Amino acid sequence: MHRPDPLEEKLAEALTRAGLEFVRDKGGANKSGLDFLLPRIGIEIEVKQFHSDRIAEQMARAPNVIAVQGEASVRFLCDLLTGTAQPGRDVFNEHEALHTASIASDFFNRHLAEQRAVEANPKLRAAADHISTALWEFYQMCGAEFLSESSGSRLPPDDPTPERQKGE
Repeated sequence: MHRPDPLEEKLAEALTRAGLEFVRDKGGANKSGLDFLLPRIGIEIEVKQFHSDRIAEQMARAPNVIAVQGEASVRFLCDLLTGTAQPGRDVFNEHEALHTASIASDFFNRHLAEQRAVEANPKLRAAADHISTALWEFYQMCGAEFLSESSGSRLPPDDPTPERQKGE
């Protein structure tokens, strides 16, 4: 059984939300065999998760083809179609900042704050607790900035909740 391509599904949803009529290549409905045909404007769209050697042959099937390769490209096209694109945003690096904040918080808690020498010293323990809280709050701030509805990002949040903060 052929499973639907998640990137094609995202694009189909965005085309629908944008009110654009389209024909999909399911069951040969589109003569060119490309993923989408927008009949009223005469444009076809081919979606690729990764590079494919057959893309040149596919592009030659129709005179007006948009090739969209990769998840970030599909997400950007969907945002353009639905009016939620935010020019100048760097979604990849926003995700990297969020992920690195997660790693930093987790690393600090697991490998430094929970050291017996730190936990046994009230002054160091208090400083470690302060730093741990600051790192966690920074991670939360990144999440609020990069994953909010207004940011337009649909990146899945990860959960780096330090064990010491889960129990408190």
